[in-house]
Amino acid sequence: QKFLPQIKDERTKADARLFIKQEAQHYLEHEKFFQILKAQGYNIDKILEVVEKIITDFAENHISPKTCMALTAGCE
Repeated sequence: QKFLPQIKDERTKADARLFIKQEAQHYLEHEKFFQILKAQGYNIDKILEVVEKIITDFAENHISPKTCMALTAGCE
């Protein structure tokens, strides 16, 4: 989302907006899945904390924005 202003081609910008909407929906599906795991007794909070820390502390602060975007697309 933070790269949208840098996209000059309108078609590409429209595709990026659709991708952002898709990822927002995907996020909600992850949240539903996590709640199911927790309801079944799985303690996933520490795992989620570690993943979030890797993404925010490492990737966003030590990897170029272009590489971060590639990692995001690859992981999804």
